[in-house]
Amino acid sequence: MSNLYEILNKAQIAISLGKYQLAIKLSQDVLSIAPNNAFAYYNLAVSYLLLKNYDKAEEFIKLALSFEPNLENSLVLYCVILFKKEQYQAASEKADEALKINPDNETAIYFKACIFNKLKKYKEAEWYIKKALEHSPNSNSYHSKLAEIYSDTNRKNLAEQEYLE
Repeated sequence: MSNLYEILNKAQIAISLGKYQLAIKLSQDVLSIAPNNAFAYYNLAVSYLLLKNYDKAEEFIKLALSFEPNLENSLVLYCVILFKKEQYQAASEKADEALKINPDNETAIYFKACIFNKLKKYKEAEWYIKKALEHSPNSNSYHSKLAEIYSDTNRKNLAEQEYLE
């Protein structure tokens, strides 16, 4: 069993190094031993997401969730995949599922802001991005997103302040 964890760990390292094909191979190795391993499917989903193959990523994250339906990180990843596929309503629902498990999940909160911004629901987008900033007040990504929201709503001075952050 420790061999599986070793291979999964190597797959995660491969992902972090941008070696997605290696991560795919390692994850498939795990699945040849343990075909119900949700973490191997998660790694496959991450790899395919980063390779911009969103359909494959979605296929594998669905499999991960079929074995572990309440894994917060899998739900967030599914949200990201659906966001990339421009399926904003479905992405929002996955973010909500993750937030039911952990109301402080920053990634889910951030993507809720991104989704609302794409849908031009700026009040909601602003609320979520400010909530994300409560968790990480020095995040450049969060300040940039808030600046974008301010810019989209013609609040140029506030947008400029956020860009300077």
